[in-house]
Amino acid sequence: MNTPHTSGQISIGEFTIDRILDMVGVPFSLNDMLPGVTEEDVCELSGSLAPGRESVQPSELLLDFGGYLVRGAGLTMLVDAGIGIGKRRLERPAWNKRTSTAFIENLESAGSSVEDIEVVVSTHLHADHLGWNTVLVDGEWVPTFPRARYLLPGSEVQEVMARPEDDRAGHYGSFADSVAPLFTAGVGHRIASDTELVPGITMIAMPGHTSGTSVVKIESNGQIGVICGDIIHHEFQLVHPEWTPRFCADGDRARAVRRQLLEDLADTGGYLFPAHFPPSQVDRLGPVFAQRRHDPARDAGLNRTP
Repeated sequence: MNTPHTSGQISIGEFTIDRILDMVGVPFSLNDMLPGVTEEDVCELSGSLAPGRESVQPSELLLDFGGYLVRGAGLTMLVDAGIGIGKRRLERPAWNKRTSTAFIENLESAGSSVEDIEVVVSTHLHADHLGWNTVLVDGEWVPTFPRARYLLPGSEVQEVMARPEDDRAGHYGSFADSVAPLFTAGVGHRIASDTELVPGITMIAMPGHTSGTSVVKIESNGQIGVICGDIIHHEFQLVHPEWTPRFCADGDRARAVRRQLLEDLADTGGYLFPAHFPPSQVDRLGPVFAQRRHDPARDAGLNRTP
């Protein structure tokens, strides 16, 4: 499986955003991703996907994993941190005990090193967004980015910490190995909803997928981009915003915030930066939405083998 770094940097005013990939094209069960959606539904929509995004099996959907590097206004920030390395994820074999350093190599290909990152934001506390928060050193999980402050949704941190001590492993064990060590090291910070990180960048609560799910909204020089985490998981949800993954804690709320976000971006010409498929502007097609197509040469990547 190749893990390309998407070299098509996108500018939002004075900020630049690079997609930093950790894994590409990981198959997920259709029944898990979009319960109630049939293989016939998938076949009808398959022609709407960009090259390389269509699964061989209609019973599966392909998801990418990684994060976004944001630079500008004197800030170098990472939003979400992919699957990680060496993490014990028995329930997800493709994630379990990985040895790939493609995420760090792709970060470097984009022009930043682990030492350059000043802020790491987690949109929510699921394992596939936290993995590179920490690495294993001498048997202990320590922060990957030595100069960074790690900003995490405070309500979700509080939910986990309120549990009995023997029930704080979190999603696939990720709280124990990718969040708790940040607080031990003194670099983890609980962030309230609707917090301005720097002028032009705001963390906004949009719960539904999880109780503390937030997006990072970037506004500069009249342009808008939203790094949206798991507000939307797959391109098919542009056509059917009502389709909601089994992983969402509150399906009704998740549907509502997804439609709200897509409507706002379509109306403003803003960019959608999702976690699991490539970013783009969003067009409104009557009651549904579509990705605006761009020059594929601009989005060509450098192949890396994890």
